[in-house]
Amino acid sequence: MEKKEANATKGNKITEFEGGKVILNYEIDRLQIQHDTKPEQSIINELKSAGFKWSPFYKVWQRQLTNNALYITRNILKIAC
Repeated sequence: MEKKEANATKGNKITEFEGGKVILNYEIDRLQIQHDTKPEQSIINELKSAGFKWSPFYKVWQRQLTNNALYITRNILKIAC
């Protein structure tokens, strides 16, 4: 719990990739993926099956910020974040 409270005071970490960016949003404890344009349906299906949900408020795909979420994101988007 203390670690999450300490992380909440950090700024966001942003990693850009071709077509969007990955945001490690420590304040709300979410890993967010923001695309410049709507991704292909196959990417949407992968995100959904990996536990990501669409956030109409933030206009991003997001899930809880965990090591597993980072691992899955690296594999789906083929990036280092």
